Amino acid sequence: LDTPALVVDLDVLDHNIETVHSFFRDRDAKLRPHVEAHRCPAIAHRQLAAGGTVGGVSLTTLGEAEMFVQNGLDDVFIANQVVTGQKIARLCALAHQAKLTVAADSAANVADLSEAAVANGVTLDVVVEGHTGLERCGVEPGRPAVDLAQAIAGAGGLRFAGLMTYEGAILAESRDELESQSRRWLQQLLDSREMVEAAGLDVELV
Repeated sequence: LDTPALVVDLDVLDHNIETVHSFFRDRDAKLRPHVEAHRCPAIAHRQLAAGGTVGGVSLTTLGEAEMFVQNGLDDVFIANQVVTGQKIARLCALAHQAKLTVAADSAANVADLSEAAVANGVTLDVVVEGHTGLERCGVEPGRPAVDLAQAIAGAGGLRFAGLMTYEGAILAESRDELESQSRRWLQQLLDSREMVEAAGLDVELV
């Protein structure tokens, strides 16, 4: 094989996919595979075919989104902010080909997304990214998250879709500690969801 080449043991891959996806098939909560780990559309199609999903994938960059849409994925969640004018234009162009969801953590970004979506005749699903401790991005839980959700819901060309957070810095030495810390971060987002719903907005995804 010429390099670079991806070599996969399909029996192991399918076993791993089945282990994860079978957990979600009969549950209300569904899986959205985060495909940045492999960046391979063929594997993504295999994951979605296994069931127990929302019907789409998540990834991290606009470039990844473009590549996966070009390879037949039609429901893509960019779990990150798209902020420059050039990339927002590309985002709107891609929205003519697939259902796109993107994260936002500032009113200025929401305004930019709205202006571009209206100008390009598309609707973008937008989630509020909440900051839960990673010190990377996201608005603070509670009132700031509610305010941004309302800004999205009131903006042309945008649809408020829900809330997300990413807490990837948990370094736990035991399962109990991992669960305890994870629940603490997640609870902040769940509390924000209750506040957003109390303000009259539907929260489709968390």
